Parts: sequence; C-alpha cells; structure tokens
Amino acid sequence: MLEEAFPGSRHVDQLGMEQASDIAIWEYAAANDFVIAARDRDFLERSVLLGHPPKILQVRLGEF
Repeated sequence: MLEEAFPGSRHVDQLGMEQASDIAIWEYAAANDFVIAARDRDFLERSVLLGHPPKILQVRLGEF
C-alpha cells in the first residue's frame, strides 16, 4: 500500500530479509536511505539511542 504514496517503498520480505535481525534491517535502511515503518517500539527506541539515519515511522493501529 505504501508503494502508491511512496514510490520505491519495500517490505522486508521483498528484500529477502524476512528473518533478518532488527540490527541488520537498521543497517540496511541506513545504508540505502530508507525510512523504517514499524508497529513495535523496538526501532523507535533504537533511534533514541543511536539517532538517525535511518528515520523511523512508528505505525499505530487501533487503540493503545
């Protein structure tokens, strides 16, 4: 769904990284100028510690 609004968007599955660690995804995103969109807080917390790149978009669905 993001591809329409954000051309060039990729899901980790499309990159062959469905089993990759958060660190590997973080490093790939930083090296390739991607923004990470995630539902959990792991990447957001990592960005507080390490800064950017990559930038993080936390996706929240439903009530929290």
